Amino acid sequence: MAKTHSRSPSPEPKTGGLKRPKLGHQSHTTSSTSTALTDPVPGPATPQDVISCFAPDLFDADNAGRLAAEYSTSEPFKHAVIENLFRDELLLQVKDECLNELHFTEKETDIYKVTNSN
Repeated sequence: MAKTHSRSPSPEPKTGGLKRPKLGHQSHTTSSTSTALTDPVPGPATPQDVISCFAPDLFDADNAGRLAAEYSTSEPFKHAVIENLFRDELLLQVKDECLNELHFTEKETDIYKVTNSN
């Protein structure tokens, strides 16, 4: 029979077992005007910060009542359509960040090939 040893105990987590949330994003740009390292890291978003990202009348009582009525009478399955969910300015900022911060590298393996269509 093989010799066995008892397992040593796992170390106690220092932060109560929870991972520390990511609070900021550092830009990968190498521009001389980049201030990513000198900008203060933003704190957690407040409920008002989150609400300000959505369309101005989304949380109004009239709009919520209209959506609830639309949902309850919808056929053949329950659904409601929200025409304007986010503010246009936020969506433009997301688009700009995606175009400036995300980079694509062509990859090829024996199973697939991904190429840039431009």
